[in-house]
Amino acid sequence: MKRKRPSVNTAARLFLAFGSSALLLGCSPSGTGGSNHPPVSLKYRDHTLPDERHAAISQALLDLADGGIGERMKAEEYLTIIGQALGGRITPYVAQLLSHNKSEVRDAATRIIITTAGADAVPYLIDFLNSPNPMIRRDAAVKIRLVTGREFGYEYDAPEDERRAAVEKWKEWWRAVSAGGGIGRRPSRGE
Repeated sequence: MKRKRPSVNTAARLFLAFGSSALLLGCSPSGTGGSNHPPVSLKYRDHTLPDERHAAISQALLDLADGGIGERMKAEEYLTIIGQALGGRITPYVAQLLSHNKSEVRDAATRIIITTAGADAVPYLIDFLNSPNPMIRRDAAVKIRLVTGREFGYEYDAPEDERRAAVEKWKEWWRAVSAGGGIGRRPSRGE
């Protein structure tokens, strides 16, 4: 009798509670305990994450990119849960799928980034403000306001020229913030 693998929710809860030990229990984003696919070749690697977590994220990205609809849905849920637990540190991993050839993969990656966004996701959120999809624009606008506390007059349903002008203000602000050390940096005495 074949043992049933834990669901994605169970796998994510175990991952959060026990880290790499959850992988030893046979949990994976697809719920299959792994697949026959080689690990995703990632350009980005967060060296502060243990190898087992990196491997689990890689597998979820592979399932999201190349799996069937069920695998993609489970992988999106898994990456969202893990991304929230890691405080948005999953953004650079998921961002690699924003240029995928399948629109459903790009859309899933966008939803994950918006849902798990921290300060590191601000450049992606700014790009999402120009999306042709009004729901992506709306969600990105809400999240970027939450993350930064800024608005710059952006309204997701405004005419395109007004949106572009507001996005330019966002880009200028982000360049200045990035040059100054980021959102979390405390101002010096002279500022």
